[in-house]
Amino acid sequence: MKNLCVRICGAVLLAVSTGVCAMPTLVSNGSGGYSGASGIEVAGYGAWNVAFRDGTCAEVYSGCDEVSDLYDFGFAAQATLAFFNAFLAGTNVSDLDSNPGLMDGCVSTSDNCLLLSPYAFSAVAVGNLRTVWAQNRGGPFELSDDAQTGAVGQSGPGNDTSSTWAVWTRQVPEPGSLSLAVVALGLIAAGSAWRKALR
Repeated sequence: MKNLCVRICGAVLLAVSTGVCAMPTLVSNGSGGYSGASGIEVAGYGAWNVAFRDGTCAEVYSGCDEVSDLYDFGFAAQATLAFFNAFLAGTNVSDLDSNPGLMDGCVSTSDNCLLLSPYAFSAVAVGNLRTVWAQNRGGPFELSDDAQTGAVGQSGPGNDTSSTWAVWTRQVPEPGSLSLAVVALGLIAAGSAWRKALR
């Protein structure tokens, strides 16, 4: 019974220390708005952070001229949906939904703001991208493929006040969290050793 308690406590500590229990949080830009969000649990991909970036696709995504500069569609779709569910849907609606201008890259006079995650070059029009996007102001999670919101060059979100790029980075546990993980693993090992000693 004690061994079971040790394992459960260890598992709980490990979960907390590796960020599994972290809540999604909007990141302040220091001017009353938001530069991104952290702790977004993306189904099948773990915990991620996202930054809202203005500019052209070429400026934001290492040239935006190769498929490797873009996101995998599966990730882009799951990450965008996770962001939408965390901040723009149901009981989780944040002030982003009523004030699109709070997102870096969008202006306060916009009636919506699209958070774009590019995943492929368009086969329809040269210079365009296919993007997965979440729209605030009560808008749905949707797929997009059009010149205004997905262009590689100057006609892209760099000049659009109602859209911003999503720059996704994997969330890395803080050093203190890693220490807790080591303690949790130590407790699990100690519990196993104690059980063996009782045999």
